Formats: sequence, C-alpha cells, structure tokens
Amino acid sequence: MTRRCSCLTMVMALGLTLLLVTACGQAPSPPTAMPTVVPSTATPMPPTPTAAPTPVPPTPTPEPPTPTPLPPTLVPPLRVLVIPREGPGLSELMLTNELGVMISMLEQAGFQVVVASASGEPFEGRTTTVETDLELADVKVADYVGFILPCMAQGLPGPVPPEALEIVREAVAEGKPVAAQYGSVVILHEAGVLEGKKYAFEYDRFSEGIYSGTGVVQDGNIITSGTCSYRAKVAGRPDGTPELTQKLIDSLAHLL
Repeated sequence: MTRRCSCLTMVMALGLTLLLVTACGQAPSPPTAMPTVVPSTATPMPPTPTAAPTPVPPTPTPEPPTPTPLPPTLVPPLRVLVIPREGPGLSELMLTNELGVMISMLEQAGFQVVVASASGEPFEGRTTTVETDLELADVKVADYVGFILPCMAQGLPGPVPPEALEIVREAVAEGKPVAAQYGSVVILHEAGVLEGKKYAFEYDRFSEGIYSGTGVVQDGNIITSGTCSYRAKVAGRPDGTPELTQKLIDSLAHLL
C-alpha cells in the first residue's frame, strides 16, 4: 500500500514536471497585429451643387399708349371787310393814300383783308389797281370781325348800295366795330346806326347823332373820321386815314 502510493506520487510529479518543461519550452505566440486601415483611393464624389434660383425678370412698366395726334385746330383767319365807294374817275390819291394805307395797316396788324363792292369790278386809277375779292351780295357778316368804309372822294351823298346798308346794320347789331371816313359816314347815316352816337364829319349834318368835329371820333363800336386824304389836301388838315385805321385795329386787338 505504501509502495503503491509512492509510485503514484512519483508518476504525478513526473507528469507535472513534463508539463512545466513543455510549457516553458514553447515560445510565446506573437500578438496578433491590428490590420492597417488603407485609405480608399476612390475619387470622392463632388458635392451635389445647390441649384441656383431661377432669376425672375422684373415686371416691365407698361409704356403709356401713344396718344393719337389731334388734327390741327382750324383757326379761321381774322378777316376785315373793306367796302370802298364806287364811282367814275377814281383818284390815284385815294387809291394809294387812303385805300392802300388801310389795307397795308390791317395786313401788317395780322388781319386778312377782303375788298368787296356792289359790282365786283376792280378799283382802277391811272397806275394803281386794287382788286375786288367778292361782291357785296355774297358777303356774310359772320365771316368778319370788323368793317371799314373808305371815302374814295366820290362826292356827297354819292351812290349807296343797299347791300352796304344791310351789312352795316347787321355788323352794328352784332357789336362788331365799323369805321367810316368822310363820304362813307353817309352810309352809316342811311343805315340808321348814328342814333345818339358821336360822329366826325366836315360839318354838323346828321341830326340823329352828336357832331364832334372833323378829326377821328370813336363812340363804342362806331368810329368815324371827318377828313379823308382828299379833304386833307384841300383843307390843309391832317389826313384821318392812319388814325381811323389804327382805332379799328385797337378795337380788334383782343382777338389777336
């Protein structure tokens, strides 16, 4: 019994020794290396671009419509009617110094001058001719802003066309200025427009009016001169033609 135990003990001791020798004789295993992380060589994807906002064009300001041009205003010309007395043997002096001066002054002031007579014939002197634009029968008072009656040295009372009387009456009734020189003051008298009006003449002849000398007199829209170019030469007085014409122009100045 004792021997068996000793043998067993020895066997166990030998086995343990062998285990130790074996364990000590083995080299330790090297530690397991961690795998090296190799960075990827793949080309990186570019970032997705942010879409730019679509520009919104500004709302254009609408252009105002082009206005349709209006036709030019048709402004009627300012016409003055001249009614010279007709008769034989017209004086060159009256054609140039009276009728010619009246027409020239009115045109320079900006008026369109229309000459009318009963016959429609031109006024002719030795070297001067003034054409007639229309006959008295065709005159429409509404077409004219003023009226002037030259003397023309045709004597007194001289022929007075009925058309001239009617034109004067209508013009005065419409408040339009009427100017008359010497012999043509008779036309105002026969037309009945001197009632209560101051007038100029060679002498006090028309009882219905108020005689006011031989110069140039204006009473409202009635303008008269007592001295024509012929009477001025004979009597040595100033010719009333320029002043008479100017007073008519002044009466119409508000229309220019």
